[in-house]
Amino acid sequence: MLVKDLPTHKAVSGTQEEIALLEFLLKSLPCAGNGGFKDPVFETAVAHLRAKLPAYKGAPKHRLACKCKWHGDLKRMYALVNDLGSATGWTWSDEHGYGIKDDNDPWWLAQLQVLLLST
Repeated sequence: MLVKDLPTHKAVSGTQEEIALLEFLLKSLPCAGNGGFKDPVFETAVAHLRAKLPAYKGAPKHRLACKCKWHGDLKRMYALVNDLGSATGWTWSDEHGYGIKDDNDPWWLAQLQVLLLST
């Protein structure tokens, strides 16, 4: 697919699509090389998403949209969650996150202060 062949409308990803993409990439880890996932994995991801979630917002998903979603948002967010857990010893759950319910909770603010001072 050439760049000129890509849709002019932006593909929009919802939470269901992001979860489906992450689940697909997790199952595709054996196909990842030293540089990460290659284009054929993202092409297969597009077919997987279209089959699993036929209704979508924005332009139809394509290889580059999936690749950008992984490299732009999801991979960075995963690294942030992983690094925060490693630095603090906190555990993450998909249901409750780190369990922080109030951004202004004194305990959370104290933890942030410690983290910011250590960087």
